[in-house]
Amino acid sequence: MERRDFLKTSLALAALAVANPLVSVAAEEKAEEKAKVFAAKCVKGAVGTPGAIKDALTRLLAPMGGIQRFVKKGSRVLLKPNFSFSMPPEAGTSTSPELVRTLAVMCREAGAASVVVCDNTIKNSKVCLERTGIEAALKDLEGVRIAVPQRPAEFRDVDVPKGKALKKVKLANDLFDSDVYINLPTAKSHSSTVVSFGLKNQMGLILDRGSFHSRFDIHQGIADLATVARPHLTLLDATRCLETGGPGGPGKVVETGMLVGSLDAVALDTFGTTLARWGGKPITPADVKHLGDASAHGLGVADLAKIKVVRV
Repeated sequence: MERRDFLKTSLALAALAVANPLVSVAAEEKAEEKAKVFAAKCVKGAVGTPGAIKDALTRLLAPMGGIQRFVKKGSRVLLKPNFSFSMPPEAGTSTSPELVRTLAVMCREAGAASVVVCDNTIKNSKVCLERTGIEAALKDLEGVRIAVPQRPAEFRDVDVPKGKALKKVKLANDLFDSDVYINLPTAKSHSSTVVSFGLKNQMGLILDRGSFHSRFDIHQGIADLATVARPHLTLLDATRCLETGGPGGPGKVVETGMLVGSLDAVALDTFGTTLARWGGKPITPADVKHLGDASAHGLGVADLAKIKVVRV
């Protein structure tokens, strides 16, 4: 570029920034936060004790702008935990019921008109809700509803324009009926995908889970699904990590007391590979194919060297 053209371009950009100063600032903030992962740890030995998760979650959300950044007055919020298996919280197969309750209460206190807690369970839904503790944790909360969509009428046909393996998918109606979508996975190993974190957790929003295991490469399917199911925030429950025997357990559970959050679900999952010995051994992000596939879609950062971890 000649000096004269360079100056013209620079002046034009400067004029745009003056006319709308939030344009460049917002772009820089978004770019920076897409590679940020926040981590907060429960007080040592406090996993499972009342108030420990609330304290950690409050500290985790503070530098991200608090729950008020995501939930406004009148918002309809969808929380997507994992309660697909009929095991107690100590087994590490499901999202902590205390975490789900704490976040639901925070959303309501921030002004949410409604909160829907949704998962298409693999095992019997009534048994799952009872044994995971989800039902008991939420039963007395006004404005909070549990949804277990399993009938075709509870899903909507969605095209996946960027899909390489997944071209169409049936997604839960509750996703479309919400203003704010917060993905709330637990951290565990997985026999088919090495790990199950945020990206994998979204399979609980679809009708036909079996197709991902039988019709095409499950990793590419998970990445393709993430192009149409885009959470505003992902919070990983790594307070108890199921290192082996996932996704349904039983297996080796390691209590790390860690909660992890990010706007970038790919970066969060990438960092999650460092939290435990998944499958009983250390792994790298390259061992989890759907991370690279999702990054190739432009959905986030799958390179640990390009992720800033903020410990709060």
